[in-house]
Amino acid sequence: MMDHRPAAKPAHKAPIHAAQPAARSPSAAGHAKPGATYAQGAAAAKPGAALKSATPVAQDPHLADANLTVAMRSEIDRETRKDPSFYATLVRVVNAQLQKDGIGISAASFASVMANVREVHQGKISQSTAHFREAQTFGQDAMSSLSHGHLLQGAVEGGGAALNALGGAGMAAVEAVQHAHAAPHAPAARLERLGSKKKDR
Repeated sequence: MMDHRPAAKPAHKAPIHAAQPAARSPSAAGHAKPGATYAQGAAAAKPGAALKSATPVAQDPHLADANLTVAMRSEIDRETRKDPSFYATLVRVVNAQLQKDGIGISAASFASVMANVREVHQGKISQSTAHFREAQTFGQDAMSSLSHGHLLQGAVEGGGAALNALGGAGMAAVEAVQHAHAAPHAPAARLERLGSKKKDR
């Protein structure tokens, strides 16, 4: 007996698509510009991190620099010999002892001492002024050193500030006495010069 049922339709098959190639980076495809680089690690995750790390941090001028101490102390020694004075002699002796003991010096104190030695020699400032300047600079050095945990360096600088403050006060008293003794003779010397001029006429 013949089967009059309609024939079953063939099952629908989903179209087969070819796998797409994985996306390639410009550098892998050979399209990268010459010299182009790509940030990696934290610098890539945080834009500007590389720039921040490359920015130089300003050195505190009141912190002793071990890399420059020997050169700076040698320069101070040369300056005290070039521009001699009683003050320069004191500076040279103390500077030599601190160098022997391995005590550093800051850029700020180096500049201050050099200027003081020159200006005392030239008569631009008194020795008491030079001592007071050093007391102020060494005091700032001490605070910077202690705040960074450099206890020995800070203690030496603090002691230097105190000694210079005392030295400045002592020299100021000496200078006042010297001026007082010199003042009475000034009018007499002027009169003597005037009298000699009249005689010459």
